[in-house]
Amino acid sequence: MSRPTVLMDCNVLLDFFLLRPGRPDAEAMWDGHVDHKIDIHLTATTLVTLEYVINKTRRADGDSEEEARDQALYAVKSCLQAFKVLPVGWYELDRAKNKTGNDFEDNVQIACAERAGMDWIVTNDSKGFTYSTIPAIPTATFVSRELPRLQGQRNPRLLWR
Repeated sequence: MSRPTVLMDCNVLLDFFLLRPGRPDAEAMWDGHVDHKIDIHLTATTLVTLEYVINKTRRADGDSEEEARDQALYAVKSCLQAFKVLPVGWYELDRAKNKTGNDFEDNVQIACAERAGMDWIVTNDSKGFTYSTIPAIPTATFVSRELPRLQGQRNPRLLWR
């Protein structure tokens, strides 16, 4: 049985690494991946954004440049070790520029998820995914409603659609 595939948006990872209020749900997602309930994917651009935002946030919070850089690279390395990374190339960028919606970055995420055949997009900013052909769901909803239902589920694609 294949596990459902999830594209995790950058804001979920930022909750996890910056210890923001959404961290428990982000941690539950990570645990679901480790426990082989779900198969989490990220886009290559997510890792770039993750490094940038963590580095900038940590410096603003008073960390030295070296400490901030180390924390940011630790997050990137952790994600590279844990998750599959989807490429972002000409095809995905071209598809994204032609999508409905005003947020190009979210459209890139959608294009990558579509090309890879993801079952879900998990995000804490679902307004940018209104026109997605892949169901986009808040982290808390996925954790409370879908993760418990995935134990022993034979066809996870039927859970949402």
